[in-house]
Amino acid sequence: WVRVSVPGSVRAAQVVESASGQTMASDVLVGGALACIGSDSEKKLCKSSKTSPRGLGAREFLRVGSTAAVGGEDEVDNVLYFRTEVDAMGLSVFTVTPEQGVGVAAQEEPVADDEVLIVRNEHLHMRFERGMLAEKNGVKVSERMREYRSFDEVKNVTSEGGAWSLQSTGTFSGSYLMHPNDDKPAGITREFPKPKMAIVRGQYVTEVRQWFSPFHAQVWRIYNDSHPLAGAFAELQMGVGPLGGNRALVAKFDTDIDSTDPESGGSRFVSDSNGFQLQERVFSPSRSFPDGTSQRIAPDDSYSVALNFYPVVRSAHLSGDDGSRLVLITQQTGGVTSTRNGELQLMVHRRNLQDDQKGACQVFNDTTGTYASIPLDPSEGRTCSGFQTMGTCRADGCPSYAIPMNISTRIEPTVWVLAGQREQVRGVWRQLAQALNNAPSMLFAGESLSQRARRVAPLAGEQLPPNVHLLSVQPRGESQVTLRLQNLDENPHSKPAVVSFKETGLCNFLGEKASVSETMLNTLPVENKPRPQAFKGDGAKRLDLVGSRWGNIEPDAHKSMEVEKKVVREAPACEYVATIYPQEIRTVVATVG
Repeated sequence: WVRVSVPGSVRAAQVVESASGQTMASDVLVGGALACIGSDSEKKLCKSSKTSPRGLGAREFLRVGSTAAVGGEDEVDNVLYFRTEVDAMGLSVFTVTPEQGVGVAAQEEPVADDEVLIVRNEHLHMRFERGMLAEKNGVKVSERMREYRSFDEVKNVTSEGGAWSLQSTGTFSGSYLMHPNDDKPAGITREFPKPKMAIVRGQYVTEVRQWFSPFHAQVWRIYNDSHPLAGAFAELQMGVGPLGGNRALVAKFDTDIDSTDPESGGSRFVSDSNGFQLQERVFSPSRSFPDGTSQRIAPDDSYSVALNFYPVVRSAHLSGDDGSRLVLITQQTGGVTSTRNGELQLMVHRRNLQDDQKGACQVFNDTTGTYASIPLDPSEGRTCSGFQTMGTCRADGCPSYAIPMNISTRIEPTVWVLAGQREQVRGVWRQLAQALNNAPSMLFAGESLSQRARRVAPLAGEQLPPNVHLLSVQPRGESQVTLRLQNLDENPHSKPAVVSFKETGLCNFLGEKASVSETMLNTLPVENKPRPQAFKGDGAKRLDLVGSRWGNIEPDAHKSMEVEKKVVREAPACEYVATIYPQEIRTVVATVG
């Protein structure tokens, strides 16, 4: 499903695939899902910090009738949703014909504070109570925005006998460090006593809109679609900002999933560090070392929070022994933690007004990228006792001119949320992660192109196996192309995927005279001998290269593998067949022409 911003006068539209003439399923909903609300001054401040046109990534809006992308929904616009499928590496052109004055766009319906709201499709069942999410697919889960604050750490620059110093009552929160006042996130700035909620019901798209404050809004989108890649998730889009100084905003999910680690007692969760490999995390104020010792690193509970925020590139998971699972699929790299049993916190936004003295010499402030000129810096021309070696009179060692402007922005990140039984979720979340992070590029073609355009399908309409993803296609000089194929299946007991270049259409794409050879992930030739065993561990898993494969390998599991027997040195592309095991990546270099 794609969405296009259209003028408010457009209440319905016909969307036709130009080559086939097929009419696509479509909906028109009233805009303003992330609208700025509140007093006139609050609305003005909120609108002035709107996302830039390049801030939405692949799932951007296009305004019908112009070539300019816009950075969000205008409150007076409607939003057109239409469904389409585009062939792999293909191009499809759609003609949108507004039907002005016909029909009625789906409108907002306020939801009372005491009203129980049920939203469902073929895959999802969601219940909202008192303005909040309460249950999703049998998992009790609530979500709301919260803030970590760090007001008390910084004392202003003060003058003592003519000498200037910058003092703090603790460690600065900045680009590298996070030191909140408390180990629990507090309510957001100007939070409403109760969240405001409304629902917009379309034929195919339903939106549940929530406002937590004048500067914090979000919308849950549910698509009435039988295909799992189009309807098995709830799309959560947040609109937050401007953010106050020294704040870190999180989306806090609380569930009835038992995530307690039996050994440490901390909450156990999973996230990825590279978009591919999942790694288990356990919330703990301590860290273990290679010599077997363990030491408490965090001096207090607030430091423990920062110590346990881990990177998330595409997904974070919370699982219970009863088979229940919550999965968050992200469109941008961020941070995630679980401070307590059944909880998952996703970092959404940060803003700090001071440097943390760790070398960046810049505040973490989401600025325009320009620097402020501060000719009246009170430390200039004063006594620099104790700071001469820094080359500056600032106590934090940063030059006075390297202070970014204090301009906070409004951001609109998107997260896909899945919940339910582990087997149900496991079968689809990796494909959804690819779909969210590699969405088709949407361009405004203009009337002349749409009239003469035809469908482009390099693979001749054929398909790869369901769990196989074409990870990359990269030119190498004038006559070579690098292809990487990934098996997304995470079940190690599944049968390997078999990919025939002839049957999938890759042969047509490369040409009948093309030849292919397998290489390592970095396209270097594969060695003719088994890799040496340099890793020892007790049942741990590692990421290893075995020939042209990259996957989670048990220690010593490939001692007897003869790489030279498994590597295709060179073969005609139309005869090449790849056998790819779960979670492996196969890299081939094709010579064409």
